[in-house]
Parts: sequence; structure tokens; C-alpha cells
Amino acid sequence: MSPAKSRIGFHYFPDDHHYTQRDLDAWLPILQSLDAHWIALQAPPERAIPEDFLRPLIESGLVPILHMPATVGSLSIRELAPLFQAYATWGVRYVVLYDRPNMRSSWTESGWLRGHLVERFIDHILPMLRLQRKMGLVPTFPPLTPGGDYWDTAFLGLALESLQRRGEREVLEHLALAFRCWTYGRPLDWGMGGQAAWPDAMPYRRTPGTQDHLGFRIFDWYAEICRQALNRELPMIALAGGAILDPEARPRLERLATEKTESMVRWLQGEEVPESLLGYCFYPLSTDPDHAHHSIAWFRSPQEPSGLVEACRRALVAVEKRIKPAPKKVIRHYVLMPQTASPNAHADWDNLAPFAMAVRPTLGFSPEEARLAQRVTLLGDRKAIPEQLADDLRASGCEVLRIDPRQEGAILQSIAKFATAGSSQQGA
Repeated sequence: MSPAKSRIGFHYFPDDHHYTQRDLDAWLPILQSLDAHWIALQAPPERAIPEDFLRPLIESGLVPILHMPATVGSLSIRELAPLFQAYATWGVRYVVLYDRPNMRSSWTESGWLRGHLVERFIDHILPMLRLQRKMGLVPTFPPLTPGGDYWDTAFLGLALESLQRRGEREVLEHLALAFRCWTYGRPLDWGMGGQAAWPDAMPYRRTPGTQDHLGFRIFDWYAEICRQALNRELPMIALAGGAILDPEARPRLERLATEKTESMVRWLQGEEVPESLLGYCFYPLSTDPDHAHHSIAWFRSPQEPSGLVEACRRALVAVEKRIKPAPKKVIRHYVLMPQTASPNAHADWDNLAPFAMAVRPTLGFSPEEARLAQRVTLLGDRKAIPEQLADDLRASGCEVLRIDPRQEGAILQSIAKFATAGSSQQGA
């Protein structure tokens, strides 16, 4: 299903209390059924997520991203070192430290009010990024709040410039970028192209007729910032995102969110996704019943999926059909007959005779054989041969034409169309 390494992922529970064997048995099959390749897990800084939970995820092909949200400055490199070592040994690659450092709530009051905020954040996190690199982990910049108390695009640009100015070549060469990515109720192409496409976009200000980065295409803006600071893009992973962020908006936006989620999944599995966007974790897979975000979860419980789940599965089926290799065309022209004979079957055969004599197609009743043809003529209306079958044939690379055997004129027109197409192909 979908690409060899799917970009689809999920943000697991928004806590660190669901890492038992029972949880694994319940959720791993669900993640596999949704073609997930990424899973964001909240990790406590004082203890490791159990190896017995992580290893089966990794062995099944999932890439865990462990996230340690904490007040800036509260993490100790001495305490983190054994955790980093254990995680790297178990096959983990991503451990993200801190969360939303552009928000006042992520700092102590005195820490936030002092000057040179971005430089001081780099002072805090840089030794840990170096240690991650040394131990075989991917040093990863933490997700910012889009907009935020300190405008996120400015924060990111200054942080990357600081690392560049300090000569942190080893960290920068392997640095990844975690981010948050919500639609905010806007079209999926909102802000596409980044600042270069919307030069009038300004922090903390809405300019009429101008789009900004507060939407699904936020990665375009972040990629542009990386190019400006480093002359290249960084690999990016959305740790949390989706079509609905506000639980109170869920009831009135349910249908719209479901449709948008289906479109997001299709796009994420397509060929237009930037190479730098490695994965996108929809938030949240599930929550405890009393959690504030329970109403926007993809699953109320393993047995209670929301409409988002069905939308995702529809999109994955559509993607599979789209990317499935078309069978080799070994038949020039196939006339597909209805499997159930009509009351006028004898008359239908008589009307078909001129067509068969002129075109000399292969005639049969097998959709499987029809898929092997360059051109397929459906002999019957949509009741006799469903339109879904016609769509499947088109998806297999067949040119499909439908004619009614009782309409002699339509058959003669089909003969002429076939002859013209054949002549033009031969002339080419």
C-alpha cells in the first residue's frame, strides 16, 4: 500500500501512561492497518519507555519519535545520557527535547523575561544535540507553536543562524526539524510557496489578500528559512497535526474535517510531497476519556474509530489503485459483454456483428482479461456493466468506451472512432 516508506504517522496518547503489552496488542495492528510508518510518543525525562513496547514497533517497520516536553532549562544532560544510550541501542533514532520554546509557558518567568531568548535556548539545547549525534541519534530541533508568543519563523531563523555562527557543522549536517502542522480550517494549499510567494505576510498581522504560514503548508515556510540560513533544507517531521485543533469546533466541523483528512492522506502519499517532509503524525491517535482532546481523537477506544479513520482508509485505497502498476497490455481491443444475458441477447448479437467484423476485437465476459487490453468497449448500460468496473479499467490504463448494443448508430460511430484512432496511431 502507498509508498515503500509511508509518510503517514500518528501522535500516540498525549501522555506517557499507555506503554503496556496490552496497549501494544491493541494499537499495533491498528497502526499497521492505517499504513503508519511514524509514531510520536511522549517520553518522560526520568525513565525510559519500556523496551518491550518500543522494539515490536520498530521491528514492525514503525519509526518512533520520542518527545520530552519540559520547561526550558530543566533537562539535565547527566540524566539524559543513559536514556539516549538505551534508546540508541534499541533502535530508536529520534528523541526530541523540549516543546514550544517560543511560548512563554515553556519557560520560567525569569527565563522568559531576560533578553536574547533564542541564544539562551541554543545554550540550553546545544550540548544535548551534540550528545545525541555522538550516540547515534538524530539531533532534532523541537516543534514551535505556529505564530506563538515569540513569532515562530523568526525564532527558527535566529536559532539556525546561531548554530551556523557557532560553527556547529556536525550538528547542522545531521539536524532534523520537528514541527506542528494544522490546517486552521483553511484550504490545504493556504500559504503554499512560503514567504517568497507571499512577501507581504507580516508577523502578528493579517494583510488583506495575503496568505501566511498558519496552515497545512507551513513546511514551505520552514524550508525557505532553512535555505536562507543554511543554503539547504532540513528533513522535517510533523509531530502533531490535522484538520481540527479546537475540540469545541468538532461537532460543527466533523464533515469538513473528514473530507479534508482524506485529501491530506492522499496528498501525503503522492508524488508532490517535498523530499524534506519525511512524515506527518496526525493528532491524537487516542486519549483517555477525560482528556480535553478526547473528542478530536481518531479512536475513542480501539473498538470505536471516528470518521477520520474511515476517511484515511478510503484515501489509502485510492492511493493504492493510483500507484498499482498497470498490467501489460497484450490485447489490442476487448469487448466486455455483460455476465448476465439481457432479454434481447440475440438482437444484441445481431447489432454487434458489423462492429465485430470491422474491428475484429477479442470478445469475452472477463474483467480480468479486459484489463490486459489497450482499449475496452463495454457492451451495455451502467446497470448491465457497473460504472465502478469502468473506473477500475481506466485505473488499469485502459481506454474505455461504452456503447448500447441496441443503438445501431452508436455502434457505427464506435467503428469510425476506432478506425480513426488506429489510423492516427499508425501515422504517428
